[in-house]
Amino acid sequence: MALLLLRCLAWLFVTSILFATPARSELSISSLWKARAFEAIEKGETLQRNLKQIPWESKEADFVKCQIMVEAAFMMHLTHEDLAHKRDEKADVFHFILNGGEQAGLFDLAYLYSPAGNYEGVRIDLLPKNWHLYSYPDTPGFLALRSANGQCVFGFSLTNPFESMAIDPRK
Repeated sequence: MALLLLRCLAWLFVTSILFATPARSELSISSLWKARAFEAIEKGETLQRNLKQIPWESKEADFVKCQIMVEAAFMMHLTHEDLAHKRDEKADVFHFILNGGEQAGLFDLAYLYSPAGNYEGVRIDLLPKNWHLYSYPDTPGFLALRSANGQCVFGFSLTNPFESMAIDPRK
């Protein structure tokens, strides 16, 4: 419980810094990604517990596995920061990486920020074999990604990486 309280306080501190300043600095963007990574640990543990309660081969389990993939992508900013965050004099790049498996490969959506911390856009660095990206006119600024077998559908905001989610394909 104390760890959860500490994480909540850290999240409040980071977001208060981020939204109290008119321009997003490199430190605040990096801190926001790290805070979301800590949140992903909590969500991932809850999802793992939920997964144990349902039949492994069910559609419900498939969706929970997809949700775990999203949380794992955020956790990478703590566990594999060298892969998830790249910085040089021209850009600060935060990677959202999903593992499509040995056969398919990785999905890598990179969120780009200026050295001053201003959001500049996204870049798709990798797309797994037979996975598909969709953009729809009624949801501008949003991408959908469908896995080869259709078990996972993901949604990504092109402006806010923290709105990334698994979408239940049953609905």
